[in-house]
Amino acid sequence: MITNPDPRIYLSPNYLVLDFETTGPPRDPNADIVLACWTESRTCVEGTESTLSPDLLLPYSPTIHKCAADVSRRFQREWGSCVSLARLRRAISRADFVVAHNVKFEAGWLLRMGVDVRKITFYDTMLCEWVFFAGLPAKKGRLSLDGCAHRYSVGVKGSWCKMLLTKEVSTKDIPKKELLTYCLEDVSLTEALFKKQKQKLLELEAKAKEEEAKKNATATPVPTTAPTDAPTAVPTTVVPTTIPTVAVPTVKTPTPVTGTPVPSPTP
Repeated sequence: MITNPDPRIYLSPNYLVLDFETTGPPRDPNADIVLACWTESRTCVEGTESTLSPDLLLPYSPTIHKCAADVSRRFQREWGSCVSLARLRRAISRADFVVAHNVKFEAGWLLRMGVDVRKITFYDTMLCEWVFFAGLPAKKGRLSLDGCAHRYSVGVKGSWCKMLLTKEVSTKDIPKKELLTYCLEDVSLTEALFKKQKQKLLELEAKAKEEEAKKNATATPVPTTAPTDAPTAVPTTVVPTTIPTVAVPTVKTPTPVTGTPVPSPTP
């Protein structure tokens, strides 16, 4: 069981992109795996697994060949039921994480195969796209692989096999070449979508770090101690609250003399 998962594992170049073509959901006891296709990001795959027999040559598809320069080494496929697929088991054990669109479907089939999915780190391109929508309900089809691929302009899926599946034609009744093309296109588009989403996540992380740095740069720090060149504090002058009383001397007014006026001298 994975404990303390580290999201930086998604930066590892060692991953596996997986897609199953089945006759039903993994909970259906009568359903089974018809075809498993995957691609490993490693430059070398296990032993002779990169050697393809002439009857299993990859079909031509612009979507498939657009996503891989050396498709004969990168893309793998295995026909069979969930009780086999030994090559896929070994490939998963070599990968750091597994990428799929609506990964619970592939995880359910891996569980049917007897793989301990608790030891696998998954990346779901559909769930990541739902997070980009901020968890809001998306219009029908926008979270499908077709809708996501169209939005990111990474390619399109073939319509003929898709039409057969929508008409409820059994996967076992579809010609192998057409089914193989359809499954490999799913793997190609899922890997291309994963790379686009990872680039977008890294850009969002860089933008968040830049905004945080600007915020910290503009914030005024509060000094904990007074600077050494701080001006000396001016002493406060205490003003007395009472005014002293000053004694004012009394000035006596001369008293006028009453009596006979003195005559003025005669000229």
